[in-house]
Amino acid sequence: MKALKANRLINGNGNGVLEDAVVLVDGEKIVAVESANKLRIPPDAEVIDLGDRTLLPGLIDAHVHFSPEEAGHLYGRMFEPSQRKLIRATVDARNALAAGFTTMRDVGGRDAIYLRDAIAAGDIPGPRILASGLLITSTGGHEDPRYLTPDWVRQISHLSRVASGPDDCREAVREQYRLGADLIKIMSTGLGMLAQFTYKETEALIDEAHKLGMRVASHANGGPGLKDALKAGVDTIEHGTHLDEEDLAFMRAHNIFLCPTLAITEKLIGEGPKYGVAQYMVNAARDREDSRIQSFMKAYRSGVKITTGSDFGLRPFTRHGDNVLELVLMVKAGCAPMDAIVAATKNGAEALGLGDRLGQVQAGKVADLIATRGDPTDRIEDLYQVDFVMKTGAVFRQPASEDRHAGSSE
Repeated sequence: MKALKANRLINGNGNGVLEDAVVLVDGEKIVAVESANKLRIPPDAEVIDLGDRTLLPGLIDAHVHFSPEEAGHLYGRMFEPSQRKLIRATVDARNALAAGFTTMRDVGGRDAIYLRDAIAAGDIPGPRILASGLLITSTGGHEDPRYLTPDWVRQISHLSRVASGPDDCREAVREQYRLGADLIKIMSTGLGMLAQFTYKETEALIDEAHKLGMRVASHANGGPGLKDALKAGVDTIEHGTHLDEEDLAFMRAHNIFLCPTLAITEKLIGEGPKYGVAQYMVNAARDREDSRIQSFMKAYRSGVKITTGSDFGLRPFTRHGDNVLELVLMVKAGCAPMDAIVAATKNGAEALGLGDRLGQVQAGKVADLIATRGDPTDRIEDLYQVDFVMKTGAVFRQPASEDRHAGSSE
């Protein structure tokens, strides 16, 4: 048994900060959470005194890509062996875990399934991964690599599966299920708001996924494509840059989450041109920057459930390990720091269908715990200072002993 002590604890449910906290961990599970003056630490427990730090649940990034490519390198995308990309992804996974992200949802890329399995087997360190397999797009749609012939796309694509017609859409879902996908990602719109699937295609995609016990994430900015996804029963909306009042009301009524992905827009505009990102992508990001922030804040203020997703994975300017930027930008837009933390913990777990296991520091939950210097409810940027990480009860990272006890409440 381990006993974690810290000056502050954020349990992930938004109900304030517990001072002088103790968390007891037995094996993979949390067994007790209380203030130090109310909880007796068993004499045989290993005490980890984190001193003047804040304990909180492991963070969740609900929108990433573990098929890292170098921005602007078309030939690399076409010809670089997938094994090389997968090796790079192991570095990204380790960096993400070290930064406090104990769970991530990959929403497009076959290789993430293999990375997930290697991490789960204990072969390499990394966050718990839920993987969508190939994202599903329409013929000529967003992420259909139209610079290649259709035959090439079918042969080498590691990112997308092109589908046309309801029957082919169902088959595409079944293919990802057979590959071992945990969820399905569909491209309901492109960079704009035009619907890329017919309603019957969208309905087939979501219905088939739900029959197989998989949730569905929809890349949807707004307009008819987004409305079709909502009506057909999608579980999460990715991006949602042009949500209207009808969309917000529907999402609230049906418990559909928004994953706003503010960080990728910031990175595309600020660093994309330097690294060779196609100008049309930079322009599209710049054109929708204000609307994305406004749409996010409308959703937040109206009570739509928000989760966090960085959309990181395109190297070198969106390397994993900097994923806290999403929370920082949410707060900068007007979100309360505690609400941003809830979005990255409790809400993230619920959006992924893992709310019964993850997302809160609570007896019975899996022991995914991190600690950071400072108090992120006061200054969200303090989450960049994570220096203790526990995943499933195993310590992955911790400060040196002399540093750990500095500023202890004892």
